[in-house]
Amino acid sequence: PQSVEAKDDERTSFVKDALANIRMGDPLRGELGVIIPLISTQAPEVTGVQGQREGLEFSEPEFAQNRFDVEVKNTTDKPVLLLGGSVLVGGERDRMVRHSTIVAPGSVAEVRAWPAAVATEHRKDPIPFALADSVAPNYLRGKADYSASTSVVSTFISRNLEFRNEGVEEKSLAAIGGSDVLQEYTVQLRQNIEQKLAETPQDGVIVGFMLAIRGRLQTLVIWGDQEVAKQNRGTYLLGTTYAAAAIYLQAEKKNIKMPGKDDPDKTFELVKKDAEKLWEKLGKAKYRVDRSNPDGAVGDRVMVQLSDRTRGRAVGVDGKLVHFEVFPHDPVAARIYGSTIHIPSLEEGDGDEAIMSDPDRPGVV
Repeated sequence: PQSVEAKDDERTSFVKDALANIRMGDPLRGELGVIIPLISTQAPEVTGVQGQREGLEFSEPEFAQNRFDVEVKNTTDKPVLLLGGSVLVGGERDRMVRHSTIVAPGSVAEVRAWPAAVATEHRKDPIPFALADSVAPNYLRGKADYSASTSVVSTFISRNLEFRNEGVEEKSLAAIGGSDVLQEYTVQLRQNIEQKLAETPQDGVIVGFMLAIRGRLQTLVIWGDQEVAKQNRGTYLLGTTYAAAAIYLQAEKKNIKMPGKDDPDKTFELVKKDAEKLWEKLGKAKYRVDRSNPDGAVGDRVMVQLSDRTRGRAVGVDGKLVHFEVFPHDPVAARIYGSTIHIPSLEEGDGDEAIMSDPDRPGVV
């Protein structure tokens, strides 16, 4: 019989085949960050998967396999991609979908989710679910891949309550994500990214990008189907820039320098090196089929493990890549969002993983 490893190689080959036709483009320096286009030498596949989320209906299972699971019904006649990190407002308690899933036409899938509000936000009378405009921040989407703790999102929420709009009392991811001040900053970032990608000619088709904000890589994303990319890009970019906005505003309040302002050329060169290292590690990554893909889903979900604590996720159907994402490990984000916020002064030094530990990236990313 065929070994598990051989079957994994066969079922994950669509990710490696797609990556083999993609190269890094020239880094583009934006006003607020660095964008590295990822360019395919071949025309992207048409997968038949839809990225429009309006055809999905959400409910709480009567007998959930795991606490906080959500039932997702696809009311359309085509498979629909539900992005990992999607935030659902409603039910007895808000949820954050843990992993990207392609829901089959006319089917119901029970997907894993985390609570996206603190325990005190439990509703005695559940309300219908509605999708938030933004997916959750990169930090949380990366954590969802391997952490077993359902308190990860609640901890993040407690560190960012101050960003809620005046008069908003809900302690939830959606309440923070709806912050006017965060939205203003993330919209600037999103417009800057889209403008740079649109204005810069490239030899080939841009199918994704790496993004660095304030000197540190935040994400690597590839869309195998460009129609799905168009339908999800805005939602994805809002989530990608979310955490960067929060860190920037925390630093601004405490009058802390931001990296790149004093020596943008040096920061730019450091980002280029980091991007090259990440791309090299991706070529040596380990790929494994996620066998927890629920009933009612189609295609394969693939887990990606790089040589360090950086992880990634891919989804595909019929041997074609639909979406691929890598969450670069960032000890800075872990310090800020996984423990009590402490933004040190420029003179402090808290060890080799401290915010201030990298002399070439002073300040907070």
